[in-house]
Formats: sequence, structure tokens, C-alpha cells
Amino acid sequence: ATSSGAGAGGNAGAAMGGTNAGGAAGSTTVACMAPAEPAEFQPNTVAGGGGTVLKDSPHFRVYGSAPSATVDTTLNNLEAAYACFVQDWCWRTTGLVVQQNSGPYYKMNVYAEASLGSAAGLTSLDMTAGLPYEQLISSEMSEPRVCVHEYGHALTISEYYWVDQKRTG
Repeated sequence: ATSSGAGAGGNAGAAMGGTNAGGAAGSTTVACMAPAEPAEFQPNTVAGGGGTVLKDSPHFRVYGSAPSATVDTTLNNLEAAYACFVQDWCWRTTGLVVQQNSGPYYKMNVYAEASLGSAAGLTSLDMTAGLPYEQLISSEMSEPRVCVHEYGHALTISEYYWVDQKRTG
């Protein structure tokens, strides 16, 4: 039996035929309690430079030119990754400035690029804003292997102690 999507208790694998039990050994006990955050984060026009062509989702903003369906798929994949990693698995949100543990909460900027050399995506930290942002080539940006992979880097960058090398040596 399969589930039609992720539900409470952390079931990121349910749509692929897994269970929706969540937690260790099938427990439905929540392992951590994330701080309350707004349903939709506010725009951040600084990280990565901003722009005028854009589309929003609750936690992300895509800048640049790409087909509408590509941008929609990219935003859907990133929102699914946010739900899995931040809401279900309790990673630190990418919406907080790396030096703060409370709001305001900002959307993560994603830039559709024509080319990035030999890379399909890059993730950086905007030191002025204190927020990560992604650059993705528009021809590959909707692929989870690209946008979610780069989001994994953003999650790591968002951990302030990682940025200052306090936990990694």
C-alpha cells in the first residue's frame, strides 16, 4: 500500500511505498520541536542580488528567466525538500539569518541562470544578508538531483556553527 503524500509524524518516504510511521523504529514521537515560523516567509531582495523577473512560493523565490512550468516544478521540489528536512527532520531553516536564531524569516533566493560553466548548480552564502542562495541553470533547475542537491548545501550553510567552522574543525 502506498500513501498519497507526506503527513504528520515525518513520512517523507510514504509516497514511494514506505510507511508514514515516522521517527525511530516506527515511533510517531516528534524528535524535536522547531520554533513557530510564519506560513509564508518575507522576500529577501539582497542575497544574490535580487532581480525583477520572479516567482514566489511560501519559502522560496525564483529570479530570472525560465519557462513557467520549470519554475513551478522547481518551487514544488524545493518546498517538498523544505517540508522533509526542516519540518519533518528538524534541520535548521534556511529562512533565518545565519547569525540569528529568531525571525524575521526570509525566502531563500534561487536564480535561473543560462550557464554556470560545467556545473548545473551552485550554492553560496551572501555575507551581507547572512542567507544562502542557489544558482541553477534553467535547463536543469527543475530536476531534484540539481535543485534539492543544492538545497542540501544551503541547509549546511544555514547552520551558523558550520559557517564559522565551530563544529567542523
